[in-house]
Amino acid sequence: MKHLMILGGMIGFMGSGILSWIAREEAMWLLIKACLATCIGGLMLRWWGQLWLSSLKVAVQEEMAQQTLQTEIDDPNPEERKET
Repeated sequence: MKHLMILGGMIGFMGSGILSWIAREEAMWLLIKACLATCIGGLMLRWWGQLWLSSLKVAVQEEMAQQTLQTEIDDPNPEERKET
């Protein structure tokens, strides 16, 4: 998550800085807006990263459950095979 926050901050700072520079804003306001965008961008990318990881965990759990169910359907009595 730390890397995603840093990446979000860099994206926010660069994006806001470039847009403010294009709009020819004063250097002080450019820096203030870029700093605010850094915080917001970092928090947003952190939130998105957590959401993405939780979705991945759910997908893996569903896949494992599907494989277990498929195994039980294909071989309903695995104990009988071990005895013979």
